Amino acid sequence: MIGIIHDVTNFWTRDRLDMKIIKLLEYHKSKPSFLIFNKIDALKSKRKLLDLARLLTENCLDGKPMPGTKSFNREGSDMKGWPYFQDIFMVSALTGDGLEDVRNYLISKAQPGEWLFPEQVWTDQSTETIITNTVKAKLLDFIPQEIPYNLKPCMEYFNVDETGEVTCVVLVQCPTDRIVKLVAGASDGKIKQITESVQKDLQETFHNFVKIKIVLTSQEQ
Repeated sequence: MIGIIHDVTNFWTRDRLDMKIIKLLEYHKSKPSFLIFNKIDALKSKRKLLDLARLLTENCLDGKPMPGTKSFNREGSDMKGWPYFQDIFMVSALTGDGLEDVRNYLISKAQPGEWLFPEQVWTDQSTETIITNTVKAKLLDFIPQEIPYNLKPCMEYFNVDETGEVTCVVLVQCPTDRIVKLVAGASDGKIKQITESVQKDLQETFHNFVKIKIVLTSQEQ
């Protein structure tokens, strides 16, 4: 089963699925798939949600036109969505709205089988990867428009002591000095907010103290 999570607040990308995702869905066409609209709490127009649902499904569900409508019948690079999604969910990861529906749906579709990993293993990602991805996610949450997509976080320093406490420094490469100032905010207020939010999430994830510093750098430097 394949689930696609789509940010409905991103003005630049919300009106179509990335072509790489469409190609991936085409390659795995035999697998059931579903679409999740995230951040619906931040979208004032509920009409826009319906319009996006039609666009990103090509006006179809499971290959069949929605009741009272016709398929857009677009092909190749003209496609903006995927007509074979079996279901659409509208959620807010921030408030929790709609998440129970997704959870119940996944449970209803789950098949009995052997565990792929031992029960004490809760992720196959390294600690460094989790930290870097968390920084990337928070940049998307705090920084507007397309700017966070041009930021490149990478681990500069990482250490875990004997008690499991994590100390790390993450560099965030920005395309210009102007973007550095925008991300930092007035008196570095914005980057402090981001750092505190990252630290909170990581401590909940690792169940231990995390000391993290985020350093902004520019390609112009």
